[in-house]
Amino acid sequence: MQKYAYALLALIALVTLCLALQRFIAPPEVGKSSHIEARWTQHFVYVGKEVRVEVASAPQYELPLDLSRVRCLEYFKLSPRARELLAKNGFVVVPGTYLDLAGYYEACSRRGILVFITTDSVLYVYHVYFLKLLRKLEEEKLAPRLKALLSSLVGEADSLARFLPQGSLARRAAEHDVAYLSVALKLLDPEFKPPPYVVNLVGREIKLIEATAATTLALSSAT
Repeated sequence: MQKYAYALLALIALVTLCLALQRFIAPPEVGKSSHIEARWTQHFVYVGKEVRVEVASAPQYELPLDLSRVRCLEYFKLSPRARELLAKNGFVVVPGTYLDLAGYYEACSRRGILVFITTDSVLYVYHVYFLKLLRKLEEEKLAPRLKALLSSLVGEADSLARFLPQGSLARRAAEHDVAYLSVALKLLDPEFKPPPYVVNLVGREIKLIEATAATTLALSSAT
């Protein structure tokens, strides 16, 4: 009996999702799909030109370094061990106080310190830009649409639950659908008020999620 209940629950959720999606997803107009695809694709295509350097023109040096000839070294407080590694290898890695490369480059520029730009710094800037773009997309575009979608799903599931006979297996399954969707919408919109018959269930689930999040945060800060 239990497996049939799960199957019915899944069926109700699928039907509810399909009904709600019909309101938000319109079929593309005939003949315009390729145009739209081409329009968006052109913004993400980059064809780079290969650069060839026949003869390197950068000043060369031999190891071990003569630290008295290293420019701007006086700006850095290096331990004797760090100075030893710098002379031996030509570079040394020490703990820093800056949170990102941009802040460090800016400080170096103000003090006239030479900076060696590596590929990882360029990739880091691209990564930061991507994260900012993704956050802006989620907050301004995806979150409102997700809220509208969840609101519609809750409404459809609630209507279905109220339509089914009280106390029936189908009614209980539909009410669990409402609770499941209401938890997601409540997390997205704290002002959302679930239907009365699932308020307690949704509240318990939210508390469990918040407790888990607090535990995860505590573990992360301790490591």
